[in-house]
Amino acid sequence: MTAPSPSPTEDHGSGPGPGPSELPLAGSLSAALLCGGASRRMGRDKALLEHEGEPLVARGARALAALSPEVVLACGAEPRYQDLGWPLALEGEADQGPLAGILAALEATRGERVLVAAVDLPDLARCPLAELAALAASHDLDLACLDDGRARPPLVWVVHRRCEPALRAAFARGVRRLVDAFEGLSCGTVPVAPALARNWNTPADAAAFEQREGVA
Repeated sequence: MTAPSPSPTEDHGSGPGPGPSELPLAGSLSAALLCGGASRRMGRDKALLEHEGEPLVARGARALAALSPEVVLACGAEPRYQDLGWPLALEGEADQGPLAGILAALEATRGERVLVAAVDLPDLARCPLAELAALAASHDLDLACLDDGRARPPLVWVVHRRCEPALRAAFARGVRRLVDAFEGLSCGTVPVAPALARNWNTPADAAAFEQREGVA
């Protein structure tokens, strides 16, 4: 994957509730929150864990709505979180990983590009999402992602719709890891502070995050 020069990191606030579901395709940005995982390491549905009095699924959707008028919840194979009022993107089969969620999001949205993000990022609204979308558009990239310096980047990507056939073909071959599915596609990165890209996989992750927030 080739990467142009990244753009700087900035903080961003969260946005309003659900917006209109119809928008022009050309040049537009849709968004999807990936919240269909089984949360095995957490031991409970981490999308419903709260930070600052709000479930992560609601926080994440609002953060994406600050960038796009079309936001869907890629909630797995069965409907979940309908009470929040956001449109759902359903996968064909349960427990197939984030690539299945991205494919469901591409099918359920209209934007030329789709900003996809994992639900377990409590500081998603403070990540440089606008810079990421701008980089993808200005360089006409297949993909763009945040880079916090780790070998495995945060699960925050902008995916161009033209990648859908290649991603579906990879999925049909049994590919489930994003790094393998994205092989050969043009990709750019935007740096993000590691503290903003911390995710909650386990109860210890959530406890450590909240403890640091309380100290800060």
